[in-house]
Amino acid sequence: MPKNKKRNITIFDVLKERLGSQGLKEIFRRSKSDFTRERKMPFKKVVLFMMNLSRRSLQIELTGFMRSFADGVHNVTSSAFNQNRKKIDPLLFRDLLEVLNTEFYTDNEERVRLWEGMRLLATDGSIMSLPQTDELRNLYGGSSNQHGQRVVNARSSVLYDVLNKMVLHGVLSTYHVGERELAKQHLPHCGKGDLIIYDRGYPGYSLMAAVVDRGAEFLMRCTHTFNGQVEDFLASDLMSLTVLMEAGKHARPGRGTKQSDRVTVRMIKVLLDNGEVEMLLTSLVDEVKFLRCRKSSPPTALCVPTPTAGATCGLPLFFHAYSPAESPDSASPGHIGSKVSRPNLPAIAGADE
Repeated sequence: MPKNKKRNITIFDVLKERLGSQGLKEIFRRSKSDFTRERKMPFKKVVLFMMNLSRRSLQIELTGFMRSFADGVHNVTSSAFNQNRKKIDPLLFRDLLEVLNTEFYTDNEERVRLWEGMRLLATDGSIMSLPQTDELRNLYGGSSNQHGQRVVNARSSVLYDVLNKMVLHGVLSTYHVGERELAKQHLPHCGKGDLIIYDRGYPGYSLMAAVVDRGAEFLMRCTHTFNGQVEDFLASDLMSLTVLMEAGKHARPGRGTKQSDRVTVRMIKVLLDNGEVEMLLTSLVDEVKFLRCRKSSPPTALCVPTPTAGATCGLPLFFHAYSPAESPDSASPGHIGSKVSRPNLPAIAGADE
């Protein structure tokens, strides 16, 4: 059966139609009196300019942008633009992002890149420095810098499709909200057929359980001291071990203490070229399909990129998929796998949840 393929122009036409709709303006203008008359810079032009990646001064960019239209309006001031920008609810851009993603992932099988039938997603957070105003300080909070000065900071988090280079969801929150809590806010945009990559700050029972509840899979780096079970595994000569993870003793009341709440997790050691051992936790427990991980990338394996510059991730992991007919013994010597099988799964308690 032939796969569907959408052209970029088809997706842009849908965005253009959405942006030009009267309903969009009605929803996302701050006041009913905003953008009621057709001025030099109406609603649609303001939004289009805000979506441009400006590199020069605001006034130069504005002049160049306005000259790209054939209506003869060129003399818009930066002050006029700033006033109009304040009339638009920023949630507009989340709406346009959802339209873009819906169009890209629907009826577009030939263009959507997958790994082993899954979207390869990554979540990461960052601290953003904001202007030092009382309004932003009260809204986002802050912290002290190396000089002891109080600065206004916010915490951001992004869910990113690393193969298709698509942002699926973003969050800007107060500085004191942790990365793991922000990562949970991305999960309504994930589901069955997604593999989500997390760095060392994310492992914890509650996030793992939340990902599994969505029907998605996870792959997380973790510290060597994540919990006692991880420490024991690292001290052993095993390279892969599947266990049951439950909430730790310091977890908040709720799910995680019952045996039925436990999450099946595979612990994996990855030997780096410098002799260090990387510790990974994953819900991909099928050691037939996801049999081995290896230090160098074979032609059929996947080098997991970072969400930013496309460079090789800190996860030096190359999962190689095998058909059920292939046996572990047929794998090449470069692969690292389980030394022994463990049919009985020991319980493992989360380190910090």
